[in-house]
Amino acid sequence: MVAKAKEKKYPEIRIDSETMRNLPGSRWLVTFGRDGGVYIEPLSDDEFMTNEEKVLQHLNEKVEFRPEVLAKFMTAAIKNMAYRYGDINRNMKPIIDNDDAV
Repeated sequence: MVAKAKEKKYPEIRIDSETMRNLPGSRWLVTFGRDGGVYIEPLSDDEFMTNEEKVLQHLNEKVEFRPEVLAKFMTAAIKNMAYRYGDINRNMKPIIDNDDAV
């Protein structure tokens, strides 16, 4: 007796006409949810997907970031370390008092 393979059911993707007109030259993030739904989100020209190692690689390869972006990145990294290692850093003064800086 031969076991019958399960038939995969793929969700039907429907795209409205306005979205279709905007597709050429644009970038989209398409995800498939566990609920069976398809989720489509437009990505702006300055958005990208990466992982931690690639971010570190770009920083180490001297990729040119704008100074204000590097400052925000460094501030966020220091705040992250302070949060994670709060017991060690509990007596440190805040670097930036304004959370809007990041």
